[in-house]
Amino acid sequence: MMTLPKIEKPHPDELLYSWVCRTGQECGMNAADFEYFLRDGKGYKRYFKIDLGFDFVQFCQTAHLDADMLDIFITLSTFPFESIAMSDNRQRRYVNTVFAPEGPLNLRLLSIYEPVRLCPECMKEDMEQYGHIYLHRSHNLSGVCVCHKHGCRLLEYKGKPGLEYKYAQDDYKEMQLDVSMEDALCRAEYSNALLMSGMKSDARHVKAAIIDKIKDEEHTVNGAYEIFMNRIKEWEHAALFNGIDVGCRMKNTLQNANGMSMRDVVPFLMFLYPDINDLADACGIDEPIIQEYVCPDCGRAYCSSPTLQENGWGCPYCGAEEPVQERYKKLVAAVGDGQYIPLDPFQSMSTKIHLYHKKCGTEFAMEADSFLLRGARCDCEYRVAEEEAKAAVRALPGGFELKKFTNTVGEATVYHEECGHEFACRYVSFLHRPACHICGWTAMRTLEHFKYQVEELVGDEYTVVSDINSTGKDAKVSIRHNECGQVYEYAIKSFLSGQRCPYCWEKISFDYLKDMLEAYSGGRYVLQSHKDKSCTLLNTETGEKFNMQSPRILQEIRRPTPSTALPIEESKRKALPLSPWDQKYECLLRYKQEYGTAYVPVSTVYQGVLLGSWCFNQRQRHANGSLNYRKTKKLEAIGFPWALTKDTRWNETFSLLIEFQEKNGKNIPDNLEYKSIKLGNWCRDQRSMLKNGTLKQDMKEKLDSIGFLWDPQTRDQDDQRKEKS
Repeated sequence: MMTLPKIEKPHPDELLYSWVCRTGQECGMNAADFEYFLRDGKGYKRYFKIDLGFDFVQFCQTAHLDADMLDIFITLSTFPFESIAMSDNRQRRYVNTVFAPEGPLNLRLLSIYEPVRLCPECMKEDMEQYGHIYLHRSHNLSGVCVCHKHGCRLLEYKGKPGLEYKYAQDDYKEMQLDVSMEDALCRAEYSNALLMSGMKSDARHVKAAIIDKIKDEEHTVNGAYEIFMNRIKEWEHAALFNGIDVGCRMKNTLQNANGMSMRDVVPFLMFLYPDINDLADACGIDEPIIQEYVCPDCGRAYCSSPTLQENGWGCPYCGAEEPVQERYKKLVAAVGDGQYIPLDPFQSMSTKIHLYHKKCGTEFAMEADSFLLRGARCDCEYRVAEEEAKAAVRALPGGFELKKFTNTVGEATVYHEECGHEFACRYVSFLHRPACHICGWTAMRTLEHFKYQVEELVGDEYTVVSDINSTGKDAKVSIRHNECGQVYEYAIKSFLSGQRCPYCWEKISFDYLKDMLEAYSGGRYVLQSHKDKSCTLLNTETGEKFNMQSPRILQEIRRPTPSTALPIEESKRKALPLSPWDQKYECLLRYKQEYGTAYVPVSTVYQGVLLGSWCFNQRQRHANGSLNYRKTKKLEAIGFPWALTKDTRWNETFSLLIEFQEKNGKNIPDNLEYKSIKLGNWCRDQRSMLKNGTLKQDMKEKLDSIGFLWDPQTRDQDDQRKEKS
């Protein structure tokens, strides 16, 4: 294999395609010649695609960067951002596209990139600092139209495909915005923060997080639909939903099995999860999407998806050398756990294959892609046996028994032991929300008795402000949350089960709830597992296991009176741990104590915490009304700045410049970072803006008043005089 004579170092935020093309140019080759060179002169000359595909692996091998291949891909591609909305199947197929040679069993997927984009201001800065232009990852995220750093419109490539790397001025046109600059900038900042967070997820987990957020504790998506639609209309960035059927997206699209586009998803995430840390808690996954492996046969390192490896795809290099029909038969056997036999030769991934299923003796046909990569199987594998269905119902809390069963989507009959009644329901719907259709798990209550129960559970935090408006399972009452002043109508059974103010509701992660329960009970109760809100608890003293909904657990932990559902010894009770939000708030307090301000630049990492990103998220949540009363008051108490204009940021940095100059003189090194602010870069930006006429007059006058050095050469000459003297 050939070796590259020179390997360029990637620039900050550089796109993978840009780095590879730039390396080729430094080696004296255009993109087509370089791509041909990486393939050892095989095939025909062609330009790189923006995704690169397997050209990326060939580049790493030629540059002897095999060991760093995964880190390079994650650091320089937009896959960490775009994969958040992909189905797990599409993630696997994309991984195969990049890390396995193209062939009959591995076809190239459509690009995850839109036409590439450049920022005119970043171009000027890059030319000044590096002497050339390069593509930035943050500019090429789906739906981003403005630069998150400079707040200006991006330039979009309109030229001939394959020549993007030449950066011809006539080929890049200014993008047109269909929303305000403020809305577009907010989206760009959120998208960049999401990219930098490193969060891993997929469409299934994201959809679940969105649906979970638009539901009340005990309500369906439809029940909360009107409330959230009204909140969306009142949101200051509601224009970002232009062109999206919000209602349809909430009620239908989010609940299907297909992947989504980050262009459509980001507005929902911005609105529902302005704090990216909350989003990560709600839908982040720990399992890696891509992992590094070493082939036991050929000894070569390669990257792949854990699921692909479990399904027998193995080493892509060995697979590429194997005859297609032999590899196809091995994949069918591995993917189908030895239960399927191919009946005809493989033709293509889009062609139907005929298979025999040993388990049921059925012959059937489906597309090869569906079987090998999408997880489709014989119809018999989707049927649920009656005994399995009965066992699933028995495992639910509440004492239910399945009496009649046809299939998963048909009508079933369920018996409720507590009230002794049978009722009809759809099996799959009942599993999703187990509840008795007769008694509703509640009895008729008087208003006085309910008020007493409320006081026992929450003290004076809530006040009942209306009569009970019906009876039985439909009994509802209006209750005011005294902290925020909002009045909301609750089903009685829902409030007694832990539902609280939807305007102040906070999602609690499983791990944090587990820590809270252990501290509250002194180790008596342990949270062992959970499925949605249903949790399995263990009483360590008796060995008893029982189920309880997470809102109910939280209610019993926080109630001011002794709990009968989770009784404890008060002497063993420990202080509750700080929530993730409160931990970051304490970090902000330490930052303010050290630097004298609660303004934290968005890129700031302080004591290992992404504090700048967290502060940005608090402003976003406050702006859209999703930051609750307690958090708002705590931040206001320390002078937290809610609205940050460019002038505000400029004045904050100007104050730091004065402070630095008073202590150290007027010489500001280009790479100076002072109190987590890149002060050297900022000074260079002021000189650039003065040069191109974009620096405001009042800002220039302020800088002049402190003797700001407009010409860096003056500084260098002063340094030389000092050295001579």
